[in-house]
Amino acid sequence: MAGLYFELSTPGAILPGVVGGLALILALYAFSVLPVNLAGVALILFGVGLFAAELKVASHGILAVGGGIAIIAGALLLFSGPAAKEGYRVDLVVILPGVLVTVAVFGILSWRTLVLRRLPARTGAAGMIGEPARVVESFAGGKGRVHFQGEYWDAEGPADLSPGDSVRIVRVDGLKLAVERRT
Repeated sequence: MAGLYFELSTPGAILPGVVGGLALILALYAFSVLPVNLAGVALILFGVGLFAAELKVASHGILAVGGGIAIIAGALLLFSGPAAKEGYRVDLVVILPGVLVTVAVFGILSWRTLVLRRLPARTGAAGMIGEPARVVESFAGGKGRVHFQGEYWDAEGPADLSPGDSVRIVRVDGLKLAVERRT
């Protein structure tokens, strides 16, 4: 499943898709030989679906934890019937480390996403507010030009500003900035 995921997320990588496809076909072959409980398969597929949904929905890790629980439960229920008594089963030593690592990665990524969402805007008009700029033309009559991040902007501000003064952007009106003297 991981190989197929990486192939779908980065088309053209080829190797993950080939390995994932082969592994999936071999797994399906193995499942048909062993006595498989369809409820276990359904739980595992449901868990994989929850992990995929975590990538698209901002659930802050809840879907990933649910996916981990579904995969563990599915692995425990996967084999049943007379063969289960003969020793066919998925050992928790095999499944737990993989599920725990996957849930931990999704948890760390969800936490990091929450931290980044709480930061102030760093681009666009909202990201310009409060940033410093440098006056390049005198503000005769309260209008002049400032230099901000490699661009020259028309600006409005105090009439006593002269070239070289440092100002702070307080508002963005279309392509015009409102500035005030930096203290």
